Amino acid sequence: MKKILTIVPSIWTGGAEHVAISLAKAYADLGFESILVSIGPKLENVLEGDVDGSKVKVVFLGINGRVTLKKIYKFFQYLNKERADVIHVHLDLFYSWLWAVVYHKHLFFTIHNQPFRIAQNKGFRIFSKILERRETVHWIAVSQSIREEAKEQFNISSVIDVVSNPIDNEKFCPGIQIKSDDSLAFINVGRFTKIKRQDLIIRAFAKVIVNHPKCSLYFLGDGETIDDCRILTRELGVQDSVVFVGNTNQVVKYLQMADVFVNASDTEASPVSIIEAMSVGLPIIATDVCGVKDLVKDNGILIGRDSVCEVVSAMELLIADSNTRKKMGRKSIEHSKGYSVEKSSQSYLEIYRRECCGKGKKETK
Repeated sequence: MKKILTIVPSIWTGGAEHVAISLAKAYADLGFESILVSIGPKLENVLEGDVDGSKVKVVFLGINGRVTLKKIYKFFQYLNKERADVIHVHLDLFYSWLWAVVYHKHLFFTIHNQPFRIAQNKGFRIFSKILERRETVHWIAVSQSIREEAKEQFNISSVIDVVSNPIDNEKFCPGIQIKSDDSLAFINVGRFTKIKRQDLIIRAFAKVIVNHPKCSLYFLGDGETIDDCRILTRELGVQDSVVFVGNTNQVVKYLQMADVFVNASDTEASPVSIIEAMSVGLPIIATDVCGVKDLVKDNGILIGRDSVCEVVSAMELLIADSNTRKKMGRKSIEHSKGYSVEKSSQSYLEIYRRECCGKGKKETK
C-alpha cells in the first residue's frame, strides 16, 4: 500500500473537510503518496492555504454543479489514471460511488453526516446497495451513535468501524485568562446554514444580555445565512455585542479568548468544532443530537432541538456558576485527549491494511 487518494466535494471550510485534510497530511508525513482530490474548483480560502506547502498533492477537478457525461468521464479518467491503492471518500455521494459501481472498485467511506440525511439521496441508496452486496465498500462512522444509526438507515450487514474525528491537540491548547463572571464571551464556530441555527443562538443571547450586558457573542465562519443573522442582531438590538469574524485562520486565538462554546444545530454527526473547543478547555452547550451526545457529557450541557429557552437557561447557569464552568472546562480537556490526528490516522491505516488484505468483511457480532 503506497498511494492513498482522499476525495472531498470541495475544500470548503467545514469540519469534514478539515478532517480529510488533516488525515491526508498525516499520511504524507508518514511517507505515503497522499493525494487530496476536490470535485469542485479552487476556492482560494483559509483551508486551502492550510494544505498548501504540505507534502500532499492537491487536485481540483472543477466538476461540481450539474452532472454531465463530460464531467463523469473526466472523473473516471482521473481515478483510473491514478490507480491508487486506497480510495477514501468523504461526503461525496455520487461520482465516487458511480465509478466504484462501473469499475467494480473498493471504496472506504466515512459517514460524517447523520445517516438519515444521507439516506435521502436516491443515487446513494442505489449505489451503496450494489457495493454492499458486492462487499466492495467499507464503512467508517465518526461516533458510536452514527454507527448505530447507519446500520439501521443503510441496512448494513458488514463491519462499520468507528474512528473519531481528529484535531491537532498541540495547536488547540488551553489559553490563560482571568475574567469576571458578568463579562463572558460565548462563541460558535461553523458554516452558516439553516440547520446550524446560529439564529437561535442570537435569539437566546438577546434574552441573556438583558441581565448581563457585558457579555459578548462571537461567530466564526461564513455561509448562506450570515446576512440574515446580521440583520437579526440589528432587529434585536444586540449588534454591538455580537461579532461576526467570518472565515479565519485564527480559530485557536478566538477559542482561547472565549469562555463558553455554543452549538444549536438541528443535526450533527461528531462536530470537529466542538472537539476543538473541548481541547482548548471550554464548557460546551450543544444540541442533544446523534454524535454530539458522545462528546458532551460531564463537560457541558445538552439542550433540546429548537429551544431558545434551554439555550438561555444553559448560558445563564454558566454565567452564574464559575465553579461549574471551570469544572466542565477541565473535563473537556480530559475528554479531548483521545481525538488526535496521530491516533485517527493510525486507526485508518490499520483499516486500510486489513481490508486491502481481504479480511474482516462480514460482521462477527
